[in-house]
Amino acid sequence: MRQSEKDVRDATIPSVTGVVTKQRVSQVFAITPNGSRALRVDIKVSAVTVAGGITAIVQVVNPAGAVDTKSVAITAAGEFSIKFLDTVVADQTYLPLAAHAQIVLTTTNALDSVHFDSMIVTQGDN
Repeated sequence: MRQSEKDVRDATIPSVTGVVTKQRVSQVFAITPNGSRALRVDIKVSAVTVAGGITAIVQVVNPAGAVDTKSVAITAAGEFSIKFLDTVVADQTYLPLAAHAQIVLTTTNALDSVHFDSMIVTQGDN
């Protein structure tokens, strides 16, 4: 199976500073039928200051709204991954993923800040 990669970072929101709750920081992106069973999101960040907490969340988007799935705590500059695999029992709660998704950010302290370098979604073509 071929894999495709796409940077879904929203270029209009390169950085976030202060307290935000589920602020969208990516484009809404399509999930292929193969991606609905095995998907990886790699978030590369720099210029990170954690005074409280910074959490990136993958939300599936459907006509009823957006629903949180898995998340990752951003603790320092570097790369953080969120993976969905149909072979992992804990992931099966979320699978198959809806046709569209987005990445949102929640921070808990006015001094929290993060700069997004990239948000690469890797999924099977279909």
